[in-house]
Amino acid sequence: MKIIFTSTSVSGQTVIAYQGFEGLGSDTWNYIPPIQNASTPQVLIGAANYGVGYAKVGNNSMRFGGGSTTCGTAASPNCVNGQSTGGNCNDNQNGRILQFQPVEISCYNNVRVSVAYRTHVVCSGGPGLDSGDQIFFEVSENGGPFSTAATINGFGDCVWNYSNTNISCTGPAIQNPFVYSVPPGRNTLAFRIRLNVNRADEVLYVDDVKLTGDLSGGFSYPALVCNTALIAAPTLDIDLVSGGTFSATPAGLNINAFSGNITPPSSLEGLYTVNYIRFTEVCASSTVAIGGSITTTTIYHD
Repeated sequence: MKIIFTSTSVSGQTVIAYQGFEGLGSDTWNYIPPIQNASTPQVLIGAANYGVGYAKVGNNSMRFGGGSTTCGTAASPNCVNGQSTGGNCNDNQNGRILQFQPVEISCYNNVRVSVAYRTHVVCSGGPGLDSGDQIFFEVSENGGPFSTAATINGFGDCVWNYSNTNISCTGPAIQNPFVYSVPPGRNTLAFRIRLNVNRADEVLYVDDVKLTGDLSGGFSYPALVCNTALIAAPTLDIDLVSGGTFSATPAGLNINAFSGNITPPSSLEGLYTVNYIRFTEVCASSTVAIGGSITTTTIYHD
């Protein structure tokens, strides 16, 4: 069982997990980096993987993709004689996947994933997405298989920067940053970006990856709960996440797990902590005393 105590607020929402590829304490969303073939180094953060304008925030971004073992200098995302030289030299299919590990989101409402992305340097010779090239934004909810949330289909060496907010090579436009709104009732979320490209210089840069949500509200009980009262019902905040259950410690409180209603006559006198639990997280807590002298305290885990 996990209790949420602290969080960081950005744009009115709580940051549940974040990855900026800077190697800082704020980079909390763990990920599986792209896997390279044996002849080339694994693509990680650092000077070899970005240039000016290739990081949305900070200094680093993640670069991955490429569909050939023949390419130019991977550390130089520039144009030489009109041609792109910054390929990923990658013929391993797993080198085209950047996957972020599952995160529990049980105690949040209105959960969203956001990621900024751009293509390789703009120059002639085909560094963009051709016909048949694709970018897939995929999600795994509640431990299930990955499914596609959105697709960008390439056409005519399509290229763009972080500053381009709507990407449409062909077909419907996709937001940049891409935003996915998680349906209610989900307990965990994993996210990945998968590429289908056929050239070494067709790579994607990803940065400022955020998982955000509105932290659940709380609940409280009446100020006085005498042991002769028939029922003591909790008052629920309007933004308390749905689908959780109530439990109390220590033993001795007769409480309905689904409604939170307490039956005082069949409860032992004493002080109790009531937890509202969804999946494995304690989303809110309240203390209540049964007997002749009552005090209550509501605790919001924010």
